[in-house]
Order: sequence, then C-alpha cells, then structure tokens
Amino acid sequence: MNRELRKARDKAGMTLEDVADAAGISLRSYQRIEAGERWPRVDEALKIAAALETTVEGLWRIDEANDA
Repeated sequence: MNRELRKARDKAGMTLEDVADAAGISLRSYQRIEAGERWPRVDEALKIAAALETTVEGLWRIDEANDA
C-alpha cells in the first residue's frame, strides 16, 4: 500500500503535510496510512485520492489485490 501512495505523492510534488491538509486529515493519520501502519477509512481514502488527483484503485492497487 505505502509504495503506491508514496509514488503518487512524489509524482504530485507534495509533502506529507500537503496531502494531509488537502485531504482534511491529521498529519499523523496520514503518516500512519502511508507507512502502512493502518488502513484509511473509505472517506479518507477518497479524499487522499482526490488530493493526489488519482483514484483509490490506483493508490491501493485494488484490481491486482483481487486477482491474487
């Protein structure tokens, strides 16, 4: 999870704080999500994806996870 999220954040040229602010979640919550310490709630995942101008599926590779 965290690898795709980090890549998307880097590609967007955003800091951890930028994404947290844009998604309306605390910096610590976002850090824990990106570090893989916890999964985001659905509303958080949607906001993070929007902040990074991508989709939830793209961030968490849901399509590949279901194929396994």
